[in-house]
Amino acid sequence: MKTLNYMNLAKYLLKLEKTAYKKCSKEKIDVKDKGSHDLLTTLDTSLEEFIIKNLNKNFPNVKIVSEEFNSSEKASGTYFVIDPVDGTINFANGICLWGIQIAFIENDVTVASAIYSPALGEYMAAKGFSAYKNNKKFTITPKDAIHSLTCLDIDDFEFEYALTKSLRDKILKFRILGVCCINCIFMAEGCYGAFIQFDPNPWDILPGLLLIQEAGGLHEFVDGYHLFASKSETMEILKKSIKASTKKLNPSKTNKTSKKNESKNS
Repeated sequence: MKTLNYMNLAKYLLKLEKTAYKKCSKEKIDVKDKGSHDLLTTLDTSLEEFIIKNLNKNFPNVKIVSEEFNSSEKASGTYFVIDPVDGTINFANGICLWGIQIAFIENDVTVASAIYSPALGEYMAAKGFSAYKNNKKFTITPKDAIHSLTCLDIDDFEFEYALTKSLRDKILKFRILGVCCINCIFMAEGCYGAFIQFDPNPWDILPGLLLIQEAGGLHEFVDGYHLFASKSETMEILKKSIKASTKKLNPSKTNKTSKKNESKNS
């Protein structure tokens, strides 16, 4: 594949998302049970089909890893990731906090991404080119931990309880939204001062991870968790609390081995 201009690619991905939404959102939307307390809508599938068709046309030799049709593809090497509706449960219940997201990963490094949120706006990032909202460059606003909203997205209630006990006197308040792309947007824009995400699927985390990094946010992967912070002091607090909570619940195993989707971005 010829050398790509990452900024132009990010712009293309954003345009593709908007075009897909304009076309597919006009169709009748049906909702069905996906299992494991999850939902699937016809918007998920129609968006993904449209995006895949266009990516295959313009990048015929590039692998695609996507939530609905290509979830078993290995997320390694050079590939696209697609999450057609990140926040399907919100969307299906009339909550506006959800988004369409795509990223391009080259040799295991995320180099371009776009997130289209009909409620919040247009976001894109390219490695080395900064982060953009509605075509305007923006950077994260650093906040001290004690003045920071801290978002948690942790699929382990026992661990979440231990972690909140460890952090509650060090931060302002907790927020739990359960939509990775929206959490990443809020982190990149400085609404949050910290964000902790249990290692999710690559289509959930990679687009927003690049957005946060290009906005100037910090990222580390610790004991199976993606940690984001706007200041290094806050990051140290997160790391200590994660390790203390892990040790408390698993005294004989202080370092989880699950790094199934860790990116070289970290």
